[in-house]
Amino acid sequence: MASLFEPDFKYTARAKAIFKELQGNLLPIYLELIEEGFSPREITVLVNTAATQTENEAVQEWQEVNCHPQSSPSAPLPTLCETLGTPQA
Repeated sequence: MASLFEPDFKYTARAKAIFKELQGNLLPIYLELIEEGFSPREITVLVNTAATQTENEAVQEWQEVNCHPQSSPSAPLPTLCETLGTPQA
């Protein structure tokens, strides 16, 4: 499975690019909400909750598409299916 971390736990170049993109997308949201008087900590809780829910939905959708192959039941399962403990179809 691909990793966003180097063996020494530093971000890969790809991870750094993703981080910058996410940060750029979040900054205007934070600025707007802070300007409206909301606590930065409360905003962070919302962002973290949204990220967690998005992760759960993305993994579930990915599993539905990739862990239960319709055309070839004998096809090897992707690594994420094994990692997540998804039973073979």
